[in-house]
Amino acid sequence: MFRRKVVQLMTFAGAEGLRTIAPRDIGNSRILTYRVKGLSCITCALGLDTMLQQQRGVVWSRANYTEGSVVIRFYPREVTEASLRALTEGMSFSIEEMDIRWNFTGSTKAL
Repeated sequence: MFRRKVVQLMTFAGAEGLRTIAPRDIGNSRILTYRVKGLSCITCALGLDTMLQQQRGVVWSRANYTEGSVVIRFYPREVTEASLRALTEGMSFSIEEMDIRWNFTGSTKAL
């Protein structure tokens, strides 16, 4: 079911065409890196990216099935870390840990 929905969305609009592209100040954005269990193929990675990028406040998402990780740039005023985690886990993936939170300036904070 999940795969069918992803293929339909990608066929309809293309993976990058699902979002409205508008120039925005990324100064208030954050980047999250999650270790994702169950991310086992390219279809899973593309599906996760597609679903995350449809969320308001998500600038971009880069899932890597070979590393089992996803990196998400988002605006905390528009979407919360908890909702991103819930969306990912709601797609039958589990997050083993959240590695690093980066802010715009590049400073890191281990969680």
